[in-house]
Amino acid sequence: MIKYIIPKEKELKSVKKLSENAGRRLTELMFINNIDDTYVAKIVGRERSVVARYRSGTIEMPKDVIVKLSQRFGVSKLWLMGFLDLES
Repeated sequence: MIKYIIPKEKELKSVKKLSENAGRRLTELMFINNIDDTYVAKIVGRERSVVARYRSGTIEMPKDVIVKLSQRFGVSKLWLMGFLDLES
């Protein structure tokens, strides 16, 4: 028999919050660098609509996208994911 692990509502909210934080950070980087979704899509190898969903927090950014963005913009992966308040 297969048992399914159902996350608690609090855990789901925290994951959603992280996605939203990462989306805000991406939006901030795009504003500072005066670039749009199309440019970011080329950097990360995704469709423009997917980048828009990252920014809105609708979907989580995969690890490979976080790595590419952090390298391109010179920010830490933790900052981009929303864990750190200040870039160190």
